[in-house]
Amino acid sequence: MSVKFKLEIVKGDAALFHRLHRNPPPSRTVTLCRLENDAMVLGSTQRISPRYANYAQQHHLELCTRGSGGTGVIAKAGEVIWIDIGLPSYDPLLGDDVSASFAPVAAAWISALGEAGLKGAATHRGAMRKSADFAEVCFAGLAPGEITVAGRKLVGMSQRRSGHGAYFHTLAYRHFPLEETMEAFAPSASLAPGDPEIKVTDLATVLREGALLDDVTLAEGIVEALNGLSG
Repeated sequence: MSVKFKLEIVKGDAALFHRLHRNPPPSRTVTLCRLENDAMVLGSTQRISPRYANYAQQHHLELCTRGSGGTGVIAKAGEVIWIDIGLPSYDPLLGDDVSASFAPVAAAWISALGEAGLKGAATHRGAMRKSADFAEVCFAGLAPGEITVAGRKLVGMSQRRSGHGAYFHTLAYRHFPLEETMEAFAPSASLAPGDPEIKVTDLATVLREGALLDDVTLAEGIVEALNGLSG
């Protein structure tokens, strides 16, 4: 396939990004989504309940629902690296196996993170893991293709697929908002940083001091890696 991935950068709110990337693209795309407002993003299995609506209003968060992934995240402007990758149905990188199709996306992320100095990143290749205690928290689970460091999730991924292709929604935190996430999605939980039940990490933790990479540099690394995988 001769068409190369190219980087696009969009700015706006979470609802805009999910509207733009709801339907698979006609050609390969890598989009760096720069949030301009803090958001509470619900997964496809969640509904906007009064509790969620009240929390979002009290904390001045945009509240929206995405069409992929089952559970919720708190995404703060400047604190997440959000990259959406689109593949048309005929793309050889896509394949028919939904779980296996995350592999090139994960490989591209790991390659780009490696250029930033990260070692020990791994792709989860097993079955979906869910936490019964934190069922509403996206980063408490682990899905095929997601990237871990020392057993803790660093890059979350979800996929929206149709007969026309797929969008892969990927996100890593610069600093994971533990307190806000637990308060929003698991208010009865009592957890603190370092608790073994917290199976999540962030870029500030896994990268060497001073290496909190520029989002454009990371996205360009992902583009380069995807182009290398596709020949």
